[in-house]
Amino acid sequence: MKKLLAIVVGSLALVVAQPLIIQHWSKAWAQVGIPLPSGQFSDTAQVSVALCVNPSTIAEEPCSTSGAAVLADSAVDNGSVTFDSAGNACGTVTEVDSFLLLAPSSSISPSIVAQINTTPPFLATNNHPVFTLVDYDSMTGIGHRSVTIYTGATCRGASFNSSGAMKVNGANQQFVVSNGGNRVDFITTSFTNPAFGSFTVTGTELRQISQNGQNTQ
Repeated sequence: MKKLLAIVVGSLALVVAQPLIIQHWSKAWAQVGIPLPSGQFSDTAQVSVALCVNPSTIAEEPCSTSGAAVLADSAVDNGSVTFDSAGNACGTVTEVDSFLLLAPSSSISPSIVAQINTTPPFLATNNHPVFTLVDYDSMTGIGHRSVTIYTGATCRGASFNSSGAMKVNGANQQFVVSNGGNRVDFITTSFTNPAFGSFTVTGTELRQISQNGQNTQ
């Protein structure tokens, strides 16, 4: 009987202790959670955009403009981004843009259609996305950030030296942090450029590791 009682008491102790263990774990997780990324990350992205242009000059114009033509632009980005401990960042990115072939029946003039259809992809270098953290939930790893995109000038770590830079676009993104703060997956939810119609933008940022296995900070 004493042995049986000891087993029952021991079992009850485990059951009673479980909520305490779970509560302790929850408090510890709430304090740590999923950390914001900091340091240097590689950056890749895939972009598809309906770009609104003037049919006679193919200069960008707001998509609300009557008679605006649409070019289907497909692009890939590749570069690196440096984050500070507050979630703000500066990146240096190269982009390759290609316009999908246009049909002869397009509203764009035939000579421009021929030029677009025979022009090789456009290479854009020295682009700088500058990120500002809007909010972040460490319990889910989900956050939001605004991005201002410049061409020219340089990044100094996570800060941007804007001298000589030209602003080319702005965007808002949702991102998800995983792998202990070593990976960021993002989508763009809006652009400020009124010449951008429908779009899809997805990308990934991965922490860069030095040859000796140390994180680059």
